[in-house]
Parts: sequence; structure tokens; C-alpha cells
Amino acid sequence: PDQTMLMSTGDYYNDVVAQDVANINGKILRLNLDGSVPADNPIAGSYVHSWGHRNAQGIIRATNGIIYSSEHGPSNDDEFNILLPNRNYGWPNVEGFCNTTSENTFCTANNVVEPLAAWTPTVAVCGIDYYNHPAIPEWQNSILMANLKAPSFKQLQLDQAGTGIVAERNIVNYTFGRLRDVCVAPDGRVFIATSNQDGRAASWAGFPQPDDDKILQLRNPDWMPTLPQANFAFEDSCLLVHFTNLSADATSFSWSFGNGYGSLSENPTYIYSQPGTYTVQLIAANQYAEDTISFSVTVSECFLPGIGGAGAISPIKIYPNPLTGNALLQYPPNFAGGLLEVVDAGGKTVRTLNLPQAETFNFNKDNLASGVYYLKITKNGNTVSEKLIVQ
Repeated sequence: PDQTMLMSTGDYYNDVVAQDVANINGKILRLNLDGSVPADNPIAGSYVHSWGHRNAQGIIRATNGIIYSSEHGPSNDDEFNILLPNRNYGWPNVEGFCNTTSENTFCTANNVVEPLAAWTPTVAVCGIDYYNHPAIPEWQNSILMANLKAPSFKQLQLDQAGTGIVAERNIVNYTFGRLRDVCVAPDGRVFIATSNQDGRAASWAGFPQPDDDKILQLRNPDWMPTLPQANFAFEDSCLLVHFTNLSADATSFSWSFGNGYGSLSENPTYIYSQPGTYTVQLIAANQYAEDTISFSVTVSECFLPGIGGAGAISPIKIYPNPLTGNALLQYPPNFAGGLLEVVDAGGKTVRTLNLPQAETFNFNKDNLASGVYYLKITKNGNTVSEKLIVQ
């Protein structure tokens, strides 16, 4: 979401460089999409986001906002980590948890981040993804992990905060050989990539198979998503239109008022500047799909008795109009010192005041609600008026 990218680098069989922040091997790197170094990286001018990594292969930013990573150990202690900026993950001085005397000393001195899980014997942890979809409720708030060496597909059930593992389950064991990567689709399906033609599958009988490698699909055939249904009603009052959202099973809304303007509100009120017929469109969406509906909306200008009329040219000028705060009101000199009335679209006078002898007046919105009003100035039996739109 911050328009940057994280990438992992292995130690390239030279483990000591993982602790050297001037070397990009054995690191998690953070870079802008154009390849430049982000200005807010932990180390100024450096791509290094975190260090002390051996061979991290899986990285995912979950919808809970946490960045997780899977990492190959040497012949022990494959790891599953939470990635934090400007932190040391221990390699080669620490393998897995800080659980030996020398490791504890190093961890304390270097503020080492311990993994959430570690595996010995190693399972060759690989691609990971975060699952939180109702299609398979048993997998919600879980990390799904593909493994190469002990070919299994793991579910790591997270705690509510996403910072701990409460259960580990093997979903698939040895059935499809080496598993390279996993991807969760927006509709709740899960895709797994096998990796049996890389010359390292001989220890599992029957692999590679003639149709390897392949993409596997896991889904719940009994789950059907709830699709949104867009609908709305409207009521106009002069140039002001109230829209009532009647959509079902939608969580977000996008309105187009037919004049180049729109809204993301659920039940917007909109003031048109000109009468006419407009095609109003509503897109109602949820996490699975979107639905669109359009209606023709005709808005008319109101003319109150004694106030303006079709084709009337007013000598009153007010700007800006539509009004959001203060405006400058100009009127003919023979109306200076006259009575100003603010009349709403229903014909009710909502404000009156005496104008100064000058030909201009600073008009303030004050507590006027959004809507269409008319400014009416009367002096010596003569009246002039102008329409005002308040937003």
C-alpha cells in the first residue's frame, strides 16, 4: 500500500555477509517501484530492510497488515517469521530460536527477532499466502505454506492478533510431490504449484509424473458467494436530489450523477447547478463482485411566487455560487440598505437582515443547510432575487 516492494536475497553460500548491512546478500530489501531506494528505509541510502537471513523464499503482506516470511535453514531450523524493519534475524549466529548459550548472548546483544515457528528436520519451506476467506472457514486467519523437501501443504492457524501460531496442520502429504508456491484467489480458491521436474524429486516414488509440473486447485464446492444487488430511489426538491440506497449485500458504493461528478457515500444528496435529465449510475460492490444500475433523473428549477421566473435576469450577483462558506453579494445601488430575505425551496423565509448602504455585502453561510435557496432584496416596494446553492 505504500508503493514499495520487498524482495529477498540468499547469502550466496557466504553466510557471514548476512550480518554485513553494507552487503545486500542474506537480506530483505525494500525498494520503490522504479528501483530507487525509499527515503524512509531504515538505513539511509540503502535497500536493506532487515538482515541476518539465510534463504527467505516466501513473503506475504497479509490483510491484517503484518508481513510474514518463510526461510530455509541449513540442515535444521527452517523458519517462519514476521518481518520487521531494521531488525536482525540472526543468521549465521542463530539458527531458529535463541536456545543455546552462544545464541542467547548474540540475540540479546543484537536484538534478534525469533521465528514464530521452526522445523527440524527441515521441510524446505517455500511459498506462503494468507487465507481469511469464508469459503473455507476452517482456514480463516491462517498462513498456507508450500513445502519442497517433505512435500506437504501446511496450515498455520494464527492467533487473533496474527502474531502467534495456535495450531499447525498438514493438509496434503506427499500426494503431489514437491510443492513450490501457493496463491489465494479473491473468491476463496487456493492454487498450488508443484515443482517435480527440477531434478530433486527422485526420493519420492513416482515423481516426476508425466503431466508434471502442474497447478492444483483447492476449493469448497458447497460455498457460494453472496453477490450484491444494486438499486436506489430518489426524490428531488428543485435542483436538490436525495438518493436512497436500496442495494442488498453490498459494502461499498460508487455514484455517478451524470454530469461528471459522483460520490462514494451510501445515501448521498446532490445539488445540480442546472435543470435537466441526467443518467445516474450506482455501482454496488462487496468483496466478491459488483452490480450496476442506472436511472434517468429529471431535475427542475423551482420558481416561487414573486421570486424570479423562467428567463428572468437578476441584477443580483453572488459568488462563489455554489456556496461553501463566505460569498460576496452585489446588488444595484437603489437596493442598498434594503431588506434581504433568504428563502428556502419550500417558500419559507429562513433568514432576514438589513443590507448596508454599500453596494456589496459579505454573505456568510452560517447555519444554512445544503440545498437551494433564493436571495430576495426588497426596498421601496421593489424586489429583486437570485438563486443560491449551498453545499
